[in-house]
Amino acid sequence: MLCWGNAKDGQLGIAMERDPVFEPRNCHVFSGRGLKEIACGGQHSMFLLHDGSVYTCGSNSCGQLGHNKPGTSPELVGALDTQTITMMSSGRAHSMAVNEQGQVFAWGAGEGGQLGLGTAEAAVRIPR
Repeated sequence: MLCWGNAKDGQLGIAMERDPVFEPRNCHVFSGRGLKEIACGGQHSMFLLHDGSVYTCGSNSCGQLGHNKPGTSPELVGALDTQTITMMSSGRAHSMAVNEQGQVFAWGAGEGGQLGLGTAEAAVRIPR
């Protein structure tokens, strides 16, 4: 996997860097682990592996990582560990994932109703 761009919040998965990464850099964090898909939000990134697990890193200002760990390197979204996730998406500060049964999980910024939960919550920190 190659990565580049702003890394001040750890969203590239290669630790935090004050200056942007202007040229593609090898990111070996998922080497040999079956990376299937990547989704990038405003200041966070999501990684879906072929086994259906989801990892996140970067800013967690609105709970968009789905866990309370530092966002400097990708961490498993533990609330989804009993699910087999097949696809995912991210917005500026929210994240969504769909399991193999078609059930949608959403977390992060929800003040504008973007999580589809029927409420306007500022921060949903655990996928639901």
